[in-house]
Order: sequence, then structure tokens, then C-alpha cells
Amino acid sequence: SSNNVHISYYDANNKDLKYVMKNDASSVWSEPKEVDSADDVGQYTSIAVDSSNNVHISYHYRDESHQTLKYVNLSSLTTTKEEVDSVGLIDRHTSIALDSSDFVHISYCDVTANRDLKYATNSSGKWINSTIDNADNVGEYSSIAVDSSNNVHISYYDANNKDLKYVMKNASGVWSELKKVDSEGDVGQYTSIAVDSSDYVHISYYDVTNKVLKYVTNEFSDWYNPDPKVIDSDDSDTNYDVGQYTSIAVDSSDNVHISYYDANNKDLKYVMKNASGVWSELKKVDSEGDVGQYTSIAVDSSDYVHISYYDATATAMGLKYATNLFQTPSNVWTCNLLDTKIGIILGQFTSIAVDSSDYVHISYYDVTSKNLKYTTNISGVESWDISVMDSDDNVGRYNSIAVSKSGYVYISYIDSTNYDLKFATNYEFEDDSINPGGGYDCFITTAVCGSAVEPYIKILRNFRDIYLLSCKLGSAFVTTYYTYSPPMAHFIAKHDILRTIVRWSLLPLIAFGYASLHYGIAITAAIVIFVSALVIIIALFCFRKLFRSSAI
Repeated sequence: SSNNVHISYYDANNKDLKYVMKNDASSVWSEPKEVDSADDVGQYTSIAVDSSNNVHISYHYRDESHQTLKYVNLSSLTTTKEEVDSVGLIDRHTSIALDSSDFVHISYCDVTANRDLKYATNSSGKWINSTIDNADNVGEYSSIAVDSSNNVHISYYDANNKDLKYVMKNASGVWSELKKVDSEGDVGQYTSIAVDSSDYVHISYYDVTNKVLKYVTNEFSDWYNPDPKVIDSDDSDTNYDVGQYTSIAVDSSDNVHISYYDANNKDLKYVMKNASGVWSELKKVDSEGDVGQYTSIAVDSSDYVHISYYDATATAMGLKYATNLFQTPSNVWTCNLLDTKIGIILGQFTSIAVDSSDYVHISYYDVTSKNLKYTTNISGVESWDISVMDSDDNVGRYNSIAVSKSGYVYISYIDSTNYDLKFATNYEFEDDSINPGGGYDCFITTAVCGSAVEPYIKILRNFRDIYLLSCKLGSAFVTTYYTYSPPMAHFIAKHDILRTIVRWSLLPLIAFGYASLHYGIAITAAIVIFVSALVIIIALFCFRKLFRSSAI
């Protein structure tokens, strides 16, 4: 609809599907982008653009064993990849969460010397890394969550003392003391953390000593007097081993949902605790083959459960997905293999998130190709788009995914070649430091419109990129705006009346941006000056008439 030209094509040399776009307003061509590079892809491609200017491409795929038709929604592939921490050896357990302003928070392990627990955030406008716990051999299996007051909560494993530990940073940036939540035996591996609507913390984890699933919360007592619970155990079976790869989520009714791996029977299992504290029976979600490792759980707005996990069965070795969506009763599960290829190991280190429209997003590791991959059903509930997010060296292990309220995807992961913590997103950052003004959308317009993909925001974003960022004065304005606008936007978003007032007041600016993009800024400015002058002349004429009439 903006008269931009979009072209998809086949790279016969590298056997890849590629894409390029020309901006109509500036006549500038984008850099060619590699859309899909898995095996031999991209022949017989066809392209279409929808009403929201999202690009859709169909194309041919083939390898040694089969051929098929593939499809991709290109809007999900526009990614920014950055190194968040390249100091030391970053090789373990990342976890990502977003706060109410969509700033990113990541916990991870630095294995350089003592396996420290580290934390990174871009809430100041650039990546800031800090060491949270540098005691000997801590920081593995970290999990992070942010509550409604933007307090950051982290659970993690102290491998030296074999304890489950916890730490919290308040919204002012002050860290709490480090707390031992459970120290009975060897506990705390595979920890996962979630926060409910009252900002109480819930943690699931694995007890290595007893080979059981455990759970702890501060809902009924503070962390100085925790009361860990065993959720799944069987004293009569000496081979019983459950609770590895545990993942936890809390729904809108504060029910707690946990997925985990039954290593004895090689099954994916699930359990739920309602808001009254009553636990459901233990359920086998999937028991076909060796399934359930690398499980990750999320809950949508209707409280349906979505689980991603790895199918280690020799005939599959791929990414699987289970849900109780639209099932009656809700304990009935549908399980599907989403990504599998003969001779290729896919689907380890899965992480799942559900956006505000209840579409599912999954990041995972391609073991054979050593790539970070991503899939989503944003094109349809049963239609999954698969893409390679990062293929530089050996990347993608220990990934973690989060989706903002506006639908942007954020992934943290490990570069195992260079031992770096990396970050990928389809949010439009324009440099590695995430400098405010270097690609953020309009915070205030997003606040009043409710989504970063609104047509109004696209107009202002394009006006910023083409006109404002092309001159020093415009760039200075953009930098100043993105420095001071987030708190204003956050305040506006909480007040419906104020949102309506600001939305209407922005219409002249949006109209000016639209006209500038389609007819040029010089013509638009001339029209604005002419109309403004005309209005002033008419106003003066009417004022004089009224003044003379009153004088008579």
C-alpha cells in the first residue's frame, strides 16, 4: 500500500531463498536478505503483500529424501542480532524476560572462572552487564521473571553447595541479599520461575538426591522460612526419576502449571495447582517414544496450556508441541511434531512464549547444523512458519524466548564458538548498543494505539527513518525523544481518557508524515504553510467583521 517494491528470488549458487525491497519514497534498495538457507530452497518462489504490508512468500524445498512446498511470513524474520556479553566464557543457561516498558532482562552463567551468575539489561538504553553472585560455582540453571512492579526475580543452582538459590532486584535497581531457598540434599537443577498477579514467586526444580520434582513459593511465607514441596515421587520404585527439564507458568487465575520430563518412562508429564493450593493428578501428556526433554511451558489469555519439547526417538529427533487448546475436557492433549528431518537432530533447548493474540512462538536449537531456529503459528493456528534466526558458527544452545505486549519477539542464546551471550529480536534496533533513538518505535504512539504494528506507527517510523535520521538536527531530536518519552508513554498507557486525547492530538502529525512519504516533504510543508496562512487570513477576516459589527 506504500508502493514499495518487494522481490523474492532464488540464489542458485548457495541454493538459498533471498529477498530484497525498494522503498518507494526514497527509491533506495534494501540489502539482500537470506530468508531460508536450509538445504536447497527457493526455486519457483511467489510473493504477495497483505493489507498490513506484511510480505508472504511461497517456495520450493528439496533435500536428498523429499521435496515440499514451503511458506514464510517475512515479518517474523526481520531480526537484529547482537552480542550482549563477550567478556569471558559465556556458555550456559540464559533466561529472558521483559518488563512493563518492554525492556529486556537476561540472567546467565559465566563459566570463565567460578561459574558466576550474571545479569544483563538494556533498560538504560544500552546493554549493562553485572555479576550478581560470584561465589564458587554458582549461576547454572538460572531462570528469570519480572513482576508487575518491574522487580526482577532470579532462581538458580549453587553447584558448590548443591542448593536452590534466589535473588531479587527492585525497580530502583537495588539487589536483595542472596537467599538459599532449599538446601536439603542436592537440589536446584532445572529451576524455572514465574510470578503471579499478586507478585508472589513460584519455582519448580529438580531434586537430584531423591530424583523427584519439587516446588516452592513465597505466597504463604517469606524466603527466610520457605516450605519446599515434593510434587511427583514414588518411594516404592527405586528407578523412579522425574523432574528434569521442568518449566513453570502461571495463568490469569493464578493457577500454577508445570511441565517436566519423566526420565524413567521417557514421557512428557504435567501437573497443575489451582489458586486454592490443590494439586491436580499427575498427567502424561505424551508417551510416544522418548519425549519430554527440553520442555518449556506457556499459558495463553484463555488459560490454555502450550508446551514445546524434544522428541529424542530415533525415528523423529525433532521439535514437538503439545496443547490442550479447544479440548474438552481440558486434560486431553494434542501433540504434533513441528520440525523433523531424516538424519538431522532438531528441537533441543526449546523455549516457548504466547503473544497477546494467543499465537505461539518457539525458539530451539538445530544440533546438526548448529543453528538457532524459530517457529510460530502466527499465519494460522495449525500453520507453522519455520526459520533460521542465526547460523553464524555454533549458536542457539540454552536459548530463551519472550514476546512483548506489542508482539515483538526477543531471544537470548549462547554462541558456543566464541563463548558469547547473544540476543536476537525482530524489534528495529539499529546498532549493537541499543542506543535510544536508533530504531525504537514511537513509545507514545504505541501507548495510545496499543500495538507497534498499527498503520499510524508505521507512518511515523518511516518518516523518522527517511527524514529525521537523515540530518543532524532530526537525529538529535529523535535521541532526545527516546530518552524522555518511555515514562510518559507508560503513564499515558494506564489512562484511557488520556490515551484518547493524545491519539486525536497526534492525527495532524500523522497526516503530515503520510503526506511527506507520498508527496515529498517540500510539497507537504508548502501545503501546510498555505493552509495555515489561509486559516489565519480567514480568522482575521472573521475577527474584523465581528469587531466592526460590535462597534456599530
